[in-house]
Amino acid sequence: MIDPSTASTGEDKEAYCRKRWGGSGWAPKFSKWNYWPNTLNAHRLCVYLQELDGRRADLSERERDQRALDLVKKFYELTYDRGCNISTPEGAALAIEELGYGAAADAVAG
Repeated sequence: MIDPSTASTGEDKEAYCRKRWGGSGWAPKFSKWNYWPNTLNAHRLCVYLQELDGRRADLSERERDQRALDLVKKFYELTYDRGCNISTPEGAALAIEELGYGAAADAVAG
């Protein structure tokens, strides 16, 4: 987790940076980075995917590792390129659904 004191639903990136560092001048300029994420739900989704993949005998260890890496890449895409808030269960679960690994509703319920 980047900062455990981040609000559970994430925070406005600019407000967070002002509060923590006095401004966001240091921050990289990603095209749509709007939220400072609380990554707890993203971490939960990584465990969820590991559990799903553990039930699939048709996946090799390499394929499982690639799917996990793809999930993390999708979190970055959602956060920095598309302005989504992965802090919420629904926001994080969007990654699972967009990758075709499962339904977002199942991931949230799981």
